[in-house]
Amino acid sequence: AQEKARIQQEEEEARRAERNRIQEMEFKLKEKERILQEEQQAHEKARKEDQARQQTERNRIQEMEFKLKEKERILREKEEAHERARVLREEEEARLQIERRIQETELR
Repeated sequence: AQEKARIQQEEEEARRAERNRIQEMEFKLKEKERILQEEQQAHEKARKEDQARQQTERNRIQEMEFKLKEKERILREKEEAHERARVLREEEEARLQIERRIQETELR
């Protein structure tokens, strides 16, 4: 009877030890899963932040390109206006010279 009780106690202790070992393994597995999930979330957050930075940079570049094109357009319009004004002055000077010649010939 004592031998049977001792064997039952040893079996119970072995089952308890096995349950503890399984619980410990389950705990470690859950901890590894938690850490992996945190790493994945951190990676995803960093990826999204990087995407946002890249989009911000693309937007900034597009805005700079737009401003540059606008400045080029304004400069081109100013140059064209100066050229038109120069042509008009030359035409006016030529007209005045012709009028002076006409007046000089009329005076003779």
